[in-house]
Amino acid sequence: MACLSCRSINETLLSSCVCATKGGEKVEEVYSFLDSGFPLDSGSEKICPSSNLHTLLRTNYYPQNPSELTQIRTLLNTAKISLTSLDSDIAHVQQVLSTLFTKRATLQHTISSHQSLLSPIRRLPNELLSEIFLSRVSVCGGSGGDIGSSLSFTHLHTDALWTILQVCSLWRTIAQLTPRLWNTLRIDLTSLKGKPRAYKNLLTRLSICFANFLPTALPLNFAITGTHYQDSAHLLPLIEALCTHADRWGKVYFCPYTTNILASWNLDPKLRNLSSTPQLSALGLTSFNPIPGFIQTPTRFTHTPRLCRLALYDYRQVATTTSDTHASFLPPFCSQLTHLYLDSCPYSAYSEILSYLPRLMHLEILNKYQQSTRFLDTSSPTQQGSIHLPELRTLKATGWLSNLCFLLPQFDIPMIEMIEMLALAEKCHPCTCAVVKKRMVNDWVETLRTGVRVNITHMASWEVKTSTDEGIVEFLFG
Repeated sequence: MACLSCRSINETLLSSCVCATKGGEKVEEVYSFLDSGFPLDSGSEKICPSSNLHTLLRTNYYPQNPSELTQIRTLLNTAKISLTSLDSDIAHVQQVLSTLFTKRATLQHTISSHQSLLSPIRRLPNELLSEIFLSRVSVCGGSGGDIGSSLSFTHLHTDALWTILQVCSLWRTIAQLTPRLWNTLRIDLTSLKGKPRAYKNLLTRLSICFANFLPTALPLNFAITGTHYQDSAHLLPLIEALCTHADRWGKVYFCPYTTNILASWNLDPKLRNLSSTPQLSALGLTSFNPIPGFIQTPTRFTHTPRLCRLALYDYRQVATTTSDTHASFLPPFCSQLTHLYLDSCPYSAYSEILSYLPRLMHLEILNKYQQSTRFLDTSSPTQQGSIHLPELRTLKATGWLSNLCFLLPQFDIPMIEMIEMLALAEKCHPCTCAVVKKRMVNDWVETLRTGVRVNITHMASWEVKTSTDEGIVEFLFG
């Protein structure tokens, strides 16, 4: 029911009195036009003064009678006065509506802002929020996410992590207290190729991560994946930033291009030395070439008390070496390694590498490209069991059958527990060469101690993944 000042117009629209609110005086003024006898719900014939000349509007008649002219002028003056009054009333109504819309927007903002207090996400425990953040900002495995789903890295290239930090103070605190968001990073060169601004942005975020978010007590784990030979000027500052924190390295992988930069003279010699890496537990290097004249991979890891996993890609030994010079190009930490991964390394280098690994317990071999080397020493056939690995428990070998049938018998592995071999099929007569080679492998398996689990799979070479990043990253971080 409306009050007296509301003049009780359109009671279905005025369910409550508005005169008592702020601006009520203006509302009362707006409704004053009701006293003039022009109700809002009336037709146009009641709003305008009556006229008997309306029948002449659609004719070509021109009034010449003085009384008709006077009547028309009077009607026009009265209508103009009414129009002016109506415009004034509309202006008042619009002002009132503007005030009401402002109040409505304020109420809507209050409702929406306080409604968020009842949001279900506010009831989630911090631990669950932390896992949600990890699943949002992490990418699986190496380049393109091809590595097993059990491996996850924080991708600093995307904006997801930095958006989370800006939502609210609670989310920022939870993200800052989630170590896995900051200590396991991936840098994908493929997504940075040819983008100087992206390199600069990543370097800034990396500096922020090191300065504010990386927990002091945790090691720094990172994998640089992707292969291309451009943007060295932009990539060098990233390598320098990572080498500055070498004392915090935990699990580290450098793809082929970055390994070359790590060993190049463009890098500060103090950073290239890497004399102290006390937390380093897993290391992956590529193009590990000790041959004079080639780009040298740094081997000055003089303090690596925790290093137990090493992955090498394209390792090159000196063509003619003697036992006195073997240790000159092998890192001093080799004697403490328990896990080794060799990718695309010549079989002739195996005796040089494996003879210095007395504690080796896990060995993985991948060589899809070499099809000709039958003996470890190319000058003369090797003796049965010439590579002694007394602690080896697991052996995984992928390669051409013509190579594996001569390589495997060279291993002396008295403590072996499991062997997984993936033999690549060759284009030869199935009744001659392949049969003989399979028999050689089977005869070697028969010489092993009882209880050894052996799994031999034959597969075409094109069915085997050959991504360097994929195999090494899974080995180091798995």
